[in-house]
Amino acid sequence: VQIDDCIIFKNNTQVKENCIFINSKASKKKIIDNKYINTSIQFNDIHVNGQIGIQNCKFERGIQIKKSAVHQLNFNHLRLSFGSINIEGSTINDQFVFENNTIGQGLKFEECVVKPRIRLDDSKLSSYSFIKTTFEQDLRIWAGEVRDIIFNYGEYKDDVTIEAVKCSNNISVIGAHF
Repeated sequence: VQIDDCIIFKNNTQVKENCIFINSKASKKKIIDNKYINTSIQFNDIHVNGQIGIQNCKFERGIQIKKSAVHQLNFNHLRLSFGSINIEGSTINDQFVFENNTIGQGLKFEECVVKPRIRLDDSKLSSYSFIKTTFEQDLRIWAGEVRDIIFNYGEYKDDVTIEAVKCSNNISVIGAHF
């Protein structure tokens, strides 16, 4: 699938089954704004030179980004009732914004390359998991509530800062290089 401009989910959009993008290319942006979707959203093997933005949305299930390359990825004021955000085998090139979200489960990076500075701000979720992922710039977790923070076998080439976060269970570090 070749997407030359963008995909926008407007008010009162209802998706009855999974919303899946596979082997797609987009030159500008995908924005999902102010929606309630009772399913999962999957981006699999996509290349976005612009932005995937998900803001002011309520989803029942999760979001998966797998084997993809994205310039900008933004999650703002997102509510996931039961699901998680899983980013696997992907590259984020320019920007990652994650702020004021409530996620039923967690945010997981697995086997990714994250090139920009990361700010995980004022969110409530079960866990932050960073597994076999390379962060080329600093990673900052600020404010919010989380049950677990997991650093497993990743590489952190700049500072990692955790400030003003209520962590109710564990911070786990196994095989990570700081």
